[in-house]
Amino acid sequence: MRSILQFKSFPWAFLQRSLDAIANGDTAVSKAGMTAWLLMSTTLAGAMIMQTREMLAGKDPLAMSDENWYKFW
Repeated sequence: MRSILQFKSFPWAFLQRSLDAIANGDTAVSKAGMTAWLLMSTTLAGAMIMQTREMLAGKDPLAMSDENWYKFW
């Protein structure tokens, strides 16, 4: 149990370190690139979690690219 609980603050630490790296970037291009990377990676991680939860509940994964793709995203 202790091994599991030691990682409970990892998401917050990851976000803090990412935002710190963005704030301390050298140029506006690097700041924009890091911000885009952070937004894209957290969005994709959220989508992966949603699909995993659906499968763990015994349901089919949600359609991500059909005609109603905007409802998923």
